[in-house]
Amino acid sequence: MSYDKATGIVLTGSDASPIDETWLTSRLNALWPAHNHGLAELLIALRREFEGDLDALLILLVIGVGTNAENWEQVLDGSMHGEAPRPTNASSLAEITGIPRESVRRKAGKLVARGLLTRCERGEYSLASDIARHSEPGTRAAIKYLLRIFGAV
Repeated sequence: MSYDKATGIVLTGSDASPIDETWLTSRLNALWPAHNHGLAELLIALRREFEGDLDALLILLVIGVGTNAENWEQVLDGSMHGEAPRPTNASSLAEITGIPRESVRRKAGKLVARGLLTRCERGEYSLASDIARHSEPGTRAAIKYLLRIFGAV
């Protein structure tokens, strides 16, 4: 499987057919059950890791999406820090996620206390430098989910 950065098309197999809606639809009988089973397992594992608070997970994911990095392996192992390209304060996070600002602030504070986020003097949040150590069980669950999906095709 490869990714063409110029076109944004994911290519699969030796025939290099693009993974698009037609490709997915033609494999839906295999993909859909794998996705449902895998997503259920992933959400259960992540819910456990986040003590039942999937909104806190969403906040962490949105901050991760806003992290600008060329090499995610280095971000996850703590050897390189990404830069947030847009403000990631409680108000911005609330607007993006639909979670009330006060709830975002409280949940982000708990994520800081757990070592998953850091908060700068301006009140902006970013991924903690050693996030991999703290998020390893969740990362392992996400990899298991992806393997289930890729294994279905």
